Amino acid sequence: MSTPSWTMVKVKQVWWAVTDVGRLIWFCRAPFVAIAAGGLAIVNTDQARDIVIATASSQEFGLPIPIAVLLWATMGWYWSRITLEFARGALLRTPPASTAGGDLYAAIAS
Repeated sequence: MSTPSWTMVKVKQVWWAVTDVGRLIWFCRAPFVAIAAGGLAIVNTDQARDIVIATASSQEFGLPIPIAVLLWATMGWYWSRITLEFARGALLRTPPASTAGGDLYAAIAS
């Protein structure tokens, strides 16, 4: 491979990686916003911080907070996966714009 073609291959790889991550972030924005908003509410309000500190004390065994965070993270993960599955299905049902990719679309859809 010559240097310009090697460079173009690397640029294309980086571009595809960036667009894939961009699509991932775009499709999962709702669960991310919900988790970020809840986290900011806990961090920025005195009452929520007091509840977290009181619940995490040794008298309460400190178990409710990790269980709640685990449940919250599991729900965010689950709905992100569902969103990505629906987005992937919509992308597979949409035929490509170019006619050259028509055979590829038929191969993927079948």
